[in-house]
Amino acid sequence: MGLDHQDHEDHKEFAPASPAVEAVGRQVIDAGVKVHRLLGPGLLESTYEHCLAHELHVRGLAVQRQLALPIEFDGFAWTRVIDWTSSSLTR
Repeated sequence: MGLDHQDHEDHKEFAPASPAVEAVGRQVIDAGVKVHRLLGPGLLESTYEHCLAHELHVRGLAVQRQLALPIEFDGFAWTRVIDWTSSSLTR
């Protein structure tokens, strides 16, 4: 089964992340590794989420948790809750 890419003719090429985005990404990954290393496996997701948000805050990143994300697709709308997001690149 081949993919038909005719709908993507106006698709723009992937642009590499800026150094600022890369720096925040490194902080997020490092914080996640630290949280998992200290807590270990087997806890509730909310425990990791809370600790990760704390660690990101300690690192100076702005974090918001449990945000509603409205989604619309082809006339269908619903809301998803995302665990967390960082607005550190927009402040």
